[in-house]
Amino acid sequence: MATAGLATAATVLAAPSAGAASSAPHIGHLTASALTAPASRTFTIPAGVAGLSSASHGMRFTVTKTAAQLPQDISCTITANNPFRYYGGPYGGGEEGLAQVQCTAAVYAIVVEADLFRNGVDVASNVRTSYATSLGGVDVEYPVSAGSYQTAAVTDVYWTTSTSYSQIGPVASPAVSL
Repeated sequence: MATAGLATAATVLAAPSAGAASSAPHIGHLTASALTAPASRTFTIPAGVAGLSSASHGMRFTVTKTAAQLPQDISCTITANNPFRYYGGPYGGGEEGLAQVQCTAAVYAIVVEADLFRNGVDVASNVRTSYATSLGGVDVEYPVSAGSYQTAAVTDVYWTTSTSYSQIGPVASPAVSL
């Protein structure tokens, strides 16, 4: 058996039929009976039944039972690529670092931050959020300037909601001279 709840967020408007006088007390356009109507209704869908339809206070609704979902293990891996020189773009060329996250199944959200270090100093960073996906990534750029560069990355993976998350990283690429 599955138990389901229905919350109603509706305004109930009462209008007497043409020529009829209403004896129900009114507060604005709501009838007094609408103010005492339950905001939710809990009911049981019996085993072997796929759904249930009902009507309450002039509203009709249908609830359909879906198959139970088995828990699954999801793993995510973050990678910070070696920085490289690019040509064109906003600086007319420069140094770029990439960070990617790959999960074995879709998650609620992936937030990836990439930082570019030049000679051990954090010179640029960027953050990107991707929703309902198994892949996330971000790039970070810095104007052409000779030095030793490293890409560092960290991610927050939100598993099923905006509050259930884990941080993975930080990770860093090897230093490369550009």
